[in-house]
Amino acid sequence: MKRSILLLLLILGIFLNVVSADTNTPKVVIRTVFGDIGLELFPDKSPITVDNFLQYVNSGFYDEIIFHRAIYGFMIQTGSFELSPTPPPYLLEKTDGLRAPIINESYNGLLNERGAVAMALLPDEPNSATSGFYINQVHNSHLDGVHCVFGRVISGIEGVDWVASLPTYTIDGLEDVPLFEYEGYYYWVYVIETIMAPPGYWLSSDLNNNGIVSVTDFAIFANNWMARGDQVTGDINEQGPDGIVDYLDLAVFSEQWLLTTDWY
Repeated sequence: MKRSILLLLLILGIFLNVVSADTNTPKVVIRTVFGDIGLELFPDKSPITVDNFLQYVNSGFYDEIIFHRAIYGFMIQTGSFELSPTPPPYLLEKTDGLRAPIINESYNGLLNERGAVAMALLPDEPNSATSGFYINQVHNSHLDGVHCVFGRVISGIEGVDWVASLPTYTIDGLEDVPLFEYEGYYYWVYVIETIMAPPGYWLSSDLNNNGIVSVTDFAIFANNWMARGDQVTGDINEQGPDGIVDYLDLAVFSEQWLLTTDWY
């Protein structure tokens, strides 16, 4: 019994650290050709940067841009380049709607941890951030206090990993440009649009639809699992069915549930 309780507490602890989000913070959806990436922003820590970012979002500046840089084990970057309007398409720095550089808020205490969203800068120019931003694939501690972190990924981190894993090329003078292959053709990593998350556009694991994934949702999920207790489908141990439905099965079921934290 003690083992079961400890296991359940461990599951809940991991869950809270991974997917909880604040209902009062702005949330943005980057819709891409490979799926959606959901972001939570931190205006209390980075007010100038978040305001700048949201102005770009609301103006449509980030629609139809390209992830133009990806380095596995480091980060993926976007916000600055689009495709030329005339064929053959080539990468073109987006200037229409570009705003003036902003003050660097890098000393806000936020770290360039995995999933953290931060502003791109010109070399040796700390106050050069405009529209470009990157998403950390790992904790890049050497960027802490240098690049301003203003948000984090709360959904779609697997998409970040996918982009980072793509083969990269030097194209139009830019290095590390990711391309993906499909049926013999190569494609840009294209952003369809970037929007504010509208009401109802929450995490699919937000089972009570209050805009945050919390222990309340986990309780609903666990209750659904318990309702399966007299069925074979509830006996889902990693090593195969053992004839009983217990918290070891819940651990497996919870792993499956964590994987559903994508936007819909």
